[in-house]
Amino acid sequence: MSMKKLTIYLAFTISLLFITTIVNAQIIYTDINPDVTISTATSYDLNLDNDPAKDFKITGSNPIMAPRRVTMESMSADAEVLYGPNYSYPSAFTSGQDVDSLQTQWGVAATATVLNTGGATGHWPGCKNHYLGLRIKIKGVWHYGWARMDIPLDASSFTIKDYAYESTPGKSIKTGDMGAVNIKDNSSTNNISVYAYNKTLFINLNNPDIKAGTIKLYNITGQLVKTYAIDNSHLEIDIEDIHTGIYLLTIHHAAGTFSKKISIR
Repeated sequence: MSMKKLTIYLAFTISLLFITTIVNAQIIYTDINPDVTISTATSYDLNLDNDPAKDFKITGSNPIMAPRRVTMESMSADAEVLYGPNYSYPSAFTSGQDVDSLQTQWGVAATATVLNTGGATGHWPGCKNHYLGLRIKIKGVWHYGWARMDIPLDASSFTIKDYAYESTPGKSIKTGDMGAVNIKDNSSTNNISVYAYNKTLFINLNNPDIKAGTIKLYNITGQLVKTYAIDNSHLEIDIEDIHTGIYLLTIHHAAGTFSKKISIR
């Protein structure tokens, strides 16, 4: 994944994968593309299930602060992190570790819970491609997940790359498990470009011969959310009423069918 700085605000992100379906997925995976690196006293709001409610907040520190530190906080009692021994600091897992109810060190991350303080405290100093073990309550039942991050030894920044959770209540998930997704470009016009920004969906068909068709937007469970008509080759669609989350956009026209996974934030 790329390493790119974002210190002012987070824009909408778009996955670059063409996919056939995301229906009945058990693991709901979100790729942060590009990766977000924060090197100031700015927070990243981690919303594991991409609903309107924030689950966790991860915060960097002011560059003039010594030592630097990276902290996290649960935004409600329904969002917990997996701690290390004696509930000292949140654990830093490698890939393939179980995150589930058999782990006993679960707890709410209080304000300014330390991930790394200049290499002196925390389990995250100098960690690259390590994972937070996380769980959130959905309809009163725990769902288990992870988030992948880098934090350098001096805690001068943190980079968050992706995250996922198990949609089956109470089911274990392994760190780094993204689930199974079929990847396929089934379009004969694969030069179509799609991106979302500032509550607007921009679609450039890049083909003057496509003059009619249908655009459909599905949520992660496969439910049809919106249908739009194609009336020209350059479209700007208002998505103010679309909730934050991962969606499958399909474009049906005479030349074929185009599918793309997009993340709306």
